Amino acid sequence: MRWVPPYGIAVVTGRSMEPTLRAGDRLLAAYGGRPRPGDLLLVRLPGRPLAVKRATRREPGGWWVERDNPDEGVDSWVVGTLADEDVLGVVVVRLSRLAGAARPAAATAGALAGALAAAGVMRAARRAGGAAAADPTRRRTRCRRRRWRTGRTA
Repeated sequence: MRWVPPYGIAVVTGRSMEPTLRAGDRLLAAYGGRPRPGDLLLVRLPGRPLAVKRATRREPGGWWVERDNPDEGVDSWVVGTLADEDVLGVVVVRLSRLAGAARPAAATAGALAGALAAAGVMRAARRAGGAAAADPTRRRTRCRRRRWRTGRTA
């Protein structure tokens, strides 16, 4: 059995989910999440690449999904009900839009950790602060030059 990460990032292309999502939006998806009507889902449409669609209702054969933009894209009105195995994940949160230049990995990891914390998925980890992070008797104070330094409170 192959291990699947519990979360992944998907980048939106196309206009089928406008105005909710636009091209370049990054989405945090929980693989294997339990969809509910109204959720945004990461789905596999027959003969097409992965797509983001809105779950509208549960059908006997799977999920009925629709697009937000009626003038663009493909949804269950074209391909019918999607089987449960074609629903790959539930969108947890939209991350910031991609700019023209690629972002460094540290910025992406920070955005991911912030999104997970904001979504209540995991506790935000403290920034590496050495002894200040581990020792509750120490606090952080601000210097004149707006840099952090650590000082003893007791």
